[in-house]
Amino acid sequence: MILYCDTSALVKCYCREEGSHAVLELRRHAEATAISVVGHSEIHSAINRKRRDGGLSVRDAERILRDFDGDWESLVRVEITPDLNKIAARLLKTHPLRAFDALHLASALLLRTRMPQTDVSFSCFDEKQRLAAMRERLAVVPD
Repeated sequence: MILYCDTSALVKCYCREEGSHAVLELRRHAEATAISVVGHSEIHSAINRKRRDGGLSVRDAERILRDFDGDWESLVRVEITPDLNKIAARLLKTHPLRAFDALHLASALLLRTRMPQTDVSFSCFDEKQRLAAMRERLAVVPD
């Protein structure tokens, strides 16, 4: 199984918050973890926002970002291509999603198409995105 994590899911592997244990367990059992290339900037944004808001010290934020950047190469990274944009545009027409949420969902759908012999599970913590993923017949985790 490939675990596709949107940013809200993957950040839980680096910052302890509700849902962290579930995502870490899913990653432990997955063959690979995937994310869109936009996830890199989104993770940096989320960690720096937590630092600015006082939820993380400068030292902790720097450590987390070093850990994440060190892991980046081991992730399956889905590039933004014309095919991906077509899928995202269809999703935006069909579901009430934000643009980056559509890109993440489109990335998981594209992976499923490119790797039909492998199960792709989708992890996110946004209710509209979860519902759209279920309507697109993706396995959504955690429950």
